[in-house]
Amino acid sequence: MEAYINDHILERAGLCISKLSFKEEFHNRPFLTKIEDAELQAAMLYYAVSICHQTYALQDPSRNLYGWDYLEDGFLRMAIESPELLSADTIISFGIAELSQALLPWFSPDGTVMNSTLDRITERARLMFDAAYLLSKQFKGSVLELLASTNGLLLNNGNGYYEVLQPIEAFSDNHRKKSSFLLKLLCDSKLFMVKDNENVIPVMDYHMQRVLLRTGIVSTDDELTEQLISRKAMDSDEVVRTECIKAMKLISKRAGVDILRMNDVFYMLGRSCCLESPLCKSGVCSKHPCSLTITLDLASHERCIFDTFCSGVTSDLYINKWHPVVSTHFY
Repeated sequence: MEAYINDHILERAGLCISKLSFKEEFHNRPFLTKIEDAELQAAMLYYAVSICHQTYALQDPSRNLYGWDYLEDGFLRMAIESPELLSADTIISFGIAELSQALLPWFSPDGTVMNSTLDRITERARLMFDAAYLLSKQFKGSVLELLASTNGLLLNNGNGYYEVLQPIEAFSDNHRKKSSFLLKLLCDSKLFMVKDNENVIPVMDYHMQRVLLRTGIVSTDDELTEQLISRKAMDSDEVVRTECIKAMKLISKRAGVDILRMNDVFYMLGRSCCLESPLCKSGVCSKHPCSLTITLDLASHERCIFDTFCSGVTSDLYINKWHPVVSTHFY
């Protein structure tokens, strides 16, 4: 099975993105700005990202909160109301079973463990515990100390940001999805400044893969196309994700837009405009308000921003593609 980049469509995507206007207020949302204590803010981001993966079940329709938005809401309330839950020492003292029970109410519509929609809870608690354990053993339980140890470098002979996170199970992905997403949040919160931007790896999750596949920016051979359309479980998404990461780097360069900010376009579009019933076919976004309108200044959003070059607009073969179906905690 093979995947490859379509240079012509990629060029048009880069040109399109170069003309977009981003909303700065998106980076001023409470999750990034409300907590005044820098250590607590950093810990909130660190632990939220450590347990974030495949959050389809995580939802509170009564407050229009789904997936990552619900994680932001729950962890922000946790930081405000029970900051001790974001202490490495407290997390370790709990152990995984007790930590599981402590997390569940923060993601429940009525605040009860019974009605929590935070699934795979034992796995998530284990990832959070492991993240706390490394902090405690090597960085005095401090996320800020971990960041300071990197000297602003992502790669630095084993001491860079990506490298010190690598031993933590939640951040062990060789493609650095969670590490890069945490990096984006830390930078947006002004808690970290990257000195070697050439080493930034684009955030690449399943929503973004789906957009890149449907547009045709990343194309696939017949065998892989059949797998994607049928949504058959795959052992690995390595082929697709590798090409998608390459494509995102090239789009960022062509558009002249920061590589981490690509997340504010492709992720938002994938989770709202290009989900089960794509905007180009249904005429409506899956989320209300559309996620993309939160990050971009859009005078009108009756049509997808990529509809002038997206292969999926004219081809059922492309629009019916889904992201690779894999079991992973990397995204």
